[in-house]
Amino acid sequence: MEKRNKTRRHTITPMRVYNAVSGELTGRVENITADGMKLISTSSLEPGKTYTLRMELPESLPDRNKMIVRARAVWCRNEDPFGFHDVGMEFVDLDERDRETIERPLTHYLFQD
Repeated sequence: MEKRNKTRRHTITPMRVYNAVSGELTGRVENITADGMKLISTSSLEPGKTYTLRMELPESLPDRNKMIVRARAVWCRNEDPFGFHDVGMEFVDLDERDRETIERPLTHYLFQD
């Protein structure tokens, strides 16, 4: 089992994630680093499959309102009594601007340790 290189940051502001192709709601970010994120999803995502996702950023973020990212589902668990799925996602080829948005500005607006 791979160990995470960075500590995941838990969101305090909801951040919705949509399938960038279909526009359907995929879920919301539970925690995130520049390496990946944990989603709470309304549906099961297939481990090993790569998805193109649109992440809605908070209105308070000064220069962007969304990010389009590619992420691979690493694992998916349905342990919630209401049918939600926990999904571990690993970012694929995250560009430098998106990496900086996650590591710096989002920290101020979204996260608690």
